[in-house]
Amino acid sequence: MFARKGTWCVLGLLVVQSAALADYSIVSSKSDFEPRQALFVSATPFDPGPSGGATSVRVGVSGGASNRVYTTSAFMFQLPILQPGETITGASLRLSELVDASAGTPAANVDLWAIGFDNNNPPLNSATESQLYFFNGANDSNAGVGAGTVRTKLQEDLLVPGDVVLAGSPVAHQTSAAGNAGLLAYIQSLYANPNVIPGTSNLILRLNYDSDSYAPTTATTANRFTLGSRENTTASSQPLLTLSTHQVPEPAALSIFGSALFLLNSRRKK
Repeated sequence: MFARKGTWCVLGLLVVQSAALADYSIVSSKSDFEPRQALFVSATPFDPGPSGGATSVRVGVSGGASNRVYTTSAFMFQLPILQPGETITGASLRLSELVDASAGTPAANVDLWAIGFDNNNPPLNSATESQLYFFNGANDSNAGVGAGTVRTKLQEDLLVPGDVVLAGSPVAHQTSAAGNAGLLAYIQSLYANPNVIPGTSNLILRLNYDSDSYAPTTATTANRFTLGSRENTTASSQPLLTLSTHQVPEPAALSIFGSALFLLNSRRKK
């Protein structure tokens, strides 16, 4: 789901879209979920459980001794159909960290990754996707999800243990300048990918602990970050991707615009 704002030039009865900046505000998909691995004996160790319909998703360790899991968070954003002459010139991500009195102190920093795209609508979030998307560590060298993609770290340490919200109010986190640049480059690469279908394809973003040495077990106490998902009833807590674009009028529109200016000038001379 996305909304768009633009700028228009009105000339007499002629309406021409000018070269302008426009914003797409894209709320994530209801398929947001927790790719995760069970730390207990399980027949389906990557079962994402009910996270696909939950109002929040977590990064870190959650659950009791009998159902403890090591989780990441995945967010999906549908890529909009661009107008002729329109290019994406900026991108940013907003995530909201929710109050979680039982979160404990997270054991590692959290990195933001782009891992590919999904052409299913809605995006898939079964145990298969959970295993495919799941990763914790500094560098994910697995193949990208979707033909022609790679997994790319967009921002190091988007969250650090001191950010955990144990009381008070939710806290919004925006990608940094470096994160915005990485996000923009990745999205531009998707639009250049012939396997991507704007209006259908969803960009997949993931948050994960960045420690290669951290190895939680069933005895590990809960430690995590909790973030709002698309299912959250508070709009400001839902994940939001913002795209800025630049649109250049098509040659035909420029020709009409030029002809209109010529006619106006001719009338003034008469």
